[in-house]
Amino acid sequence: MIKIIENKNFIRNVGIFLIGLFFYGYVLFPRVFAELHIQFPFFNFPIFVGEILLIICFILSLFIVDIKKIKKWHWGIIAFAGFILVKAFYGYYQWGPLAFRHAALFYYPILILFGMLFYRKEFFSEPVKLILIFSFFIIFLLKWPMPYGTFTVGSVFLVLAMSLKSKWIRRFCLLLLFFSFPFAALISAPRNVLLGNLFGIIFLVIALLIISRIKYFYKIIMGVFMIIFIFLIMFKYSFMNAFSSVVDIKGNIERYKIYENQRIRKQESFELLVIENIRLYNPERVKTAKDCILSKLGRNIKEIKIAEVRQKQKKPQEAKPQRERDLEIAYNNAVFRFFVWRDMMSEFLEKKAFLGLDFGWPLRSVSIETLNWGYSKWSRDGWIDGHNSYLTMIYRAGIIGFIWIIFLISLLCVVIRDFIILKSVSGIILCSVFISWFVSANFMPIFEMPYYAIPLWSLFGVTLAYLKDIKKSKKIKN
Repeated sequence: MIKIIENKNFIRNVGIFLIGLFFYGYVLFPRVFAELHIQFPFFNFPIFVGEILLIICFILSLFIVDIKKIKKWHWGIIAFAGFILVKAFYGYYQWGPLAFRHAALFYYPILILFGMLFYRKEFFSEPVKLILIFSFFIIFLLKWPMPYGTFTVGSVFLVLAMSLKSKWIRRFCLLLLFFSFPFAALISAPRNVLLGNLFGIIFLVIALLIISRIKYFYKIIMGVFMIIFIFLIMFKYSFMNAFSSVVDIKGNIERYKIYENQRIRKQESFELLVIENIRLYNPERVKTAKDCILSKLGRNIKEIKIAEVRQKQKKPQEAKPQRERDLEIAYNNAVFRFFVWRDMMSEFLEKKAFLGLDFGWPLRSVSIETLNWGYSKWSRDGWIDGHNSYLTMIYRAGIIGFIWIIFLISLLCVVIRDFIILKSVSGIILCSVFISWFVSANFMPIFEMPYYAIPLWSLFGVTLAYLKDIKKSKKIKN
C-alpha cells in the first residue's frame, strides 16, 4: 500500500481518471449528476459530488506536490484562496449555506491546477484513446441531448482522433466523427450557447488560417468568405427567434424602454416580498438518474427516424407561426438580463462593495420583481441568478473579482498565443472550446454551475499540461 502511495504516476492516473469520469457525468446528466450529494446530520447543507471530487483531488495532490518547489506566484493563488475562504465562512455565518454556492464561482478553477497536476501523456495510450473515442461515438449515435456540451465533446473527439498513430485507424475515427456528429445541434442550441459556438468556430477558422502556409492575401480572402459562410449557415438553419433576438440590438433597446416605462409606473405601489426560506437549490426540479435515462432513451432508433422523416416533410409555412410566437419570449429573455445586470451593478455601487457583497447575500432584482417576471423562481428560492459570470464575479468579490477575470482571460490569451506559435492544430481546437465557454459566460452562470464549470476548468488544466508537454518536446522555453 505504501509503495502504491509513493508511486506518483499511479496517483496521477487515479486523479485524471476521476476527472474524466466526472466529465462524462456532467456532460450526460448535467443537473442529475451535479445534484447528487451526501447530507451529514451535523451540517445544514449538502456536500455535492463536485465538492467531493475537489476534496479527493486535493488529498491526492498532497502525495504529489513538493512544497520545496513552490514558486512565488503560487503564494498569490494561496492568498486569493484565503480571501475566498474568509468570505465563504463569514457569509455562511451571516446568511447561511448559499455562501458556499457563491464561493464555488471562485474555487472551481482550482481544477485547472488539478488537471495540470494529474495529466500524464503516457496515460492517454492508444487503447485509452480508442475507448474514449468509441464512448463519444456511442453518445452521438444515440443522439444523446447535450445542448451545452456538443461543441466541447466533438472537439475532444476530434483531438483524440487526430492524435492516433495509425494512419488508417485515425482516418476511420475521423470518418466516425464526421458521420455521427450532430452538426445541427451547434446551430439549434440555446441562444447563449449559439453565440459561444459561433465565436468558437470563427476563432478556429482564423487561427487555423494564421498557422497555415497559405500566402497572406489568400488568408484574408479565405477568412472573409468563410466567416460570411458561417453567418449564412447560422442565419439559414439556426432558430430564427434566437438569431434575431441576438442581432436586433435596436429591437432589444425598444423593448427595454417599453418595460422600463411599465416598471416606473408600477414602482410606486410595489413592495418587496419578504422571503424567509432561502434555498440553496431546487431539488424538486431534478429527476432521478433512472428517470433521466429512461426519458432520454425512451425513443428507439425507429421512432427517431420516423420523427426525422416527419420533420423533413413539414412545410416551412407550418413551422413559421411557432417561431414567431417564440420570438417575443426570446426578446424578453434579453431584456430580463438587462434588468438583472443593471440592478446588480446599482446595488454594488450603492453599497460601495469594493470587495464585493457578502457570499450568501441573496441577489434580488427589484426591476424583475416589480414587473413580476420569473416569480416562480425568485419567490421559491429567495434569490435570482445574475446570468453573467463576469458581472457576478465583480458583484461578489469587487476589485479582487475584476483582477481574477483579467487573470483568467490573460491566461487564455497566453495559451492561444503559444499554440499558434507552436502551430498546434489540436491545441487551437481545444482553445476554440474555451472561447465558446468564455463567450457564453456573458449570458449564463458558466463559471458557477458545476455541470459547466467542472468540465471547463478540468479540461483547461489538462490543456495547459498538454501545452507544457509540447514545449518540452520541442525544447521551447516559456
